[in-house]
Amino acid sequence: MEIELTAENFENVINSAEIPAVVQFRASWDEACASLAPIFSIVAEKFQEKATFSKVNIDNEIALTTKYGVTSLPTVIVFVGGEEKERTVGFVTETELEALIEKYTKDI
Repeated sequence: MEIELTAENFENVINSAEIPAVVQFRASWDEACASLAPIFSIVAEKFQEKATFSKVNIDNEIALTTKYGVTSLPTVIVFVGGEEKERTVGFVTETELEALIEKYTKDI
């Protein structure tokens, strides 16, 4: 399951996650985001016991986009214990996204 994050729930969701939190910053009008969406959902399903998966709509959440320095789409950030550990910018394949998440979930 993917959670839609807003300025109101972002900190609570990310900071309260006991497992890694994977957040995709996206926009409905961006082709790379549209291409990544089904991949993100597939990977979220595969890793649902090991990580939380969320999305931020940059058009609605400008403050979050600015706070995390998102300037290109899509951007995927992995948080562990509320801290940013790694990010990817641009389209990634399913294999690349899985490899990124496995770095932080291999012991879970």
